[in-house]
Amino acid sequence: MNNPASAAAPGLERVNLPTGASPITAKAGRQASLDIYRGLVIVVMTLVNYLSPVQGVPAWSKHWPESLDGYTYVDVVFPAFLFIVGVAIPLALSRRLSCGIRCWARRARSSCAREC
Repeated sequence: MNNPASAAAPGLERVNLPTGASPITAKAGRQASLDIYRGLVIVVMTLVNYLSPVQGVPAWSKHWPESLDGYTYVDVVFPAFLFIVGVAIPLALSRRLSCGIRCWARRARSSCAREC
């Protein structure tokens, strides 16, 4: 008898991962942890911006009042985003500098020509 729980949806066949492989992978040269953290921050940023005009949301979903000391998760979104930028810039620059300054300049010129 057919077991619906074991049947995959059309076009979504089950893939067996090699032993020791992680189901979360990134493109070559990318940090999966940074991409996941970036995605989480973007989701929270979107949620915070969506909830800002809504009345009746809990106090922990609003910015902390200026007259009091403290913060909520809403107040941490922008610093988290700046942290991501600060971590990503050295990674991106080191990758570009490793291919050589001439290679990097040639790529910059060719990408500028394509955009114009």
